[in-house]
Amino acid sequence: MYKSIKFSTLVLLKIEQMEKKLIPKQDIPLGVILIDRMSYEIFRVLRKQIGIKADVKLTIEEFALTYILSRRQDKVTQKNLAEAMGKDKSTILRLVSSLENKKLIGRMECRDDRRKTYLILTKKGEKVLDQYIEIETGLIEKLKHGLSNSEEDRLYKMICRIKTNAETL
Repeated sequence: MYKSIKFSTLVLLKIEQMEKKLIPKQDIPLGVILIDRMSYEIFRVLRKQIGIKADVKLTIEEFALTYILSRRQDKVTQKNLAEAMGKDKSTILRLVSSLENKKLIGRMECRDDRRKTYLILTKKGEKVLDQYIEIETGLIEKLKHGLSNSEEDRLYKMICRIKTNAETL
């Protein structure tokens, strides 16, 4: 029976059963129940807010790429972005092309090595990124509603610990 059902469908069925108290919480893997479902809901709401408020529509990956470009102090190449985002070069090339078409990033040739090209955020890119950060910040504040400072601190510590544990595997 389960072989014909996609894994993601099976996971959603298990989550629904757990939410209905048919499967005990401890029988569902942590990543499936908490992290995956939480990420799905956060990105769903973020996409909804972006659709309502943003002048230029970006995918989550395009937003991440522009954010990384804005925060890096050194000059950034496509290879740097691939490493920072954990994506392959072809995915980065597709994202860069899309952002160039939207006039949000540009290329700058290296003076010392003409084979190297650096990516830069344009003024329009900075403006769009600021708008997205404002949307995300507002969403995060709404998501944290009802959490005390100590609960928020514990949550961040737990997430960091899980991330660190995953990085060592």
